[in-house]
Amino acid sequence: MSLWRYAADSVRHNGRRTFSSILGVLLAVTFVSGTLIAIDSSTRATLDGMLANIPGDLSLTRSTGSTFDVGAFRDNIASLAGVQDVDLYREQYIWGVTNNTSMRYPIYADLVGIDPAHVPSPLRNVANTGGWDVPNGSALVSDAFAASLGLHRGDSIFLQNQVYTMGNTTNYTVSLTIVGLLGAVPPTSSCTNGYCMPGPFYNPDLIVVRFENMPWI
Repeated sequence: MSLWRYAADSVRHNGRRTFSSILGVLLAVTFVSGTLIAIDSSTRATLDGMLANIPGDLSLTRSTGSTFDVGAFRDNIASLAGVQDVDLYREQYIWGVTNNTSMRYPIYADLVGIDPAHVPSPLRNVANTGGWDVPNGSALVSDAFAASLGLHRGDSIFLQNQVYTMGNTTNYTVSLTIVGLLGAVPPTSSCTNGYCMPGPFYNPDLIVVRFENMPWI
């Protein structure tokens, strides 16, 4: 009890100094807290500004099956907050490709249908001698692939594929006119838990047509 009595007497006789000390500590704590909050806010604002200029691609995949309204599908995704553009493309592998009707097997060329108004981001900066507005019945072909077949701009390229129905195999051939040549697509990949998958259009044997031509081909 004597200690409590001594403490009470000390505070009573030195109240002004005690109050000043407590006030000083509170002001110091407030200053430090305010400084940390300001630094945190400044750092967040800086990072937000940096990240706002870094685009990100989100890929959605739909397997073949029942038909659907492509325009409505694109509009529904484009209406989501934060989405700047929607680039739909359809991909199909071709078994046989040549410059005449005598097919070479297997080639596994990558046939891609795109919307010229919404070119997929991996292709946008690829060198292109013909532009992306590909006419119906025409195609853009990677330059190295065309050279391997002895083909040039204005030549015809023949594609052959196979359809399996009830144990039967049906071969069909399509002729397209080459209206432009494409440069190499920069490699991209996505990694999960140390396992990496190649990005789209990694096949150097690339053929690009209009999205609407894919069902016909």
